[in-house]
Amino acid sequence: MSSEKSVLFVCTHNSARSFMAEYLGRSKYLEITFRSAGIRPLGPEPAAVAVLREEGIDTDGHRPATIGSFSGEHFDLVVFLCPNAMKLAYSYPSSKDIILREFRVPAGGTDRLTGFRELRDNLKVFIDEIVEVIQN
Repeated sequence: MSSEKSVLFVCTHNSARSFMAEYLGRSKYLEITFRSAGIRPLGPEPAAVAVLREEGIDTDGHRPATIGSFSGEHFDLVVFLCPNAMKLAYSYPSSKDIILREFRVPAGGTDRLTGFRELRDNLKVFIDEIVEVIQN
């Protein structure tokens, strides 16, 4: 990685929380490298893709990654977005700091998109907070 600041978001499947955080960060902070990974990666959650598209964010071509695929890389911050992922992580990439900030994936049901919109909006606020910290 270059000398620019970098953040890795990790959750269990890299299909919703970490995936969304990566793309939300990329869309707003072009000077920071945002990546995401999972412990047992799956393809992107359709509701997550839909609420990112509402923001004009294109996720076409996203390939879920494992946390191990970042072995040997260095990040300014590694953020675990669920305690399960932190517990199951078999290795951590090199980083200045590692934190846990839990965000829940919305349950199924008729109002699932509303739940994913809330998750998206909460992640946006959180990303602004962590960017302020790593840039200082």
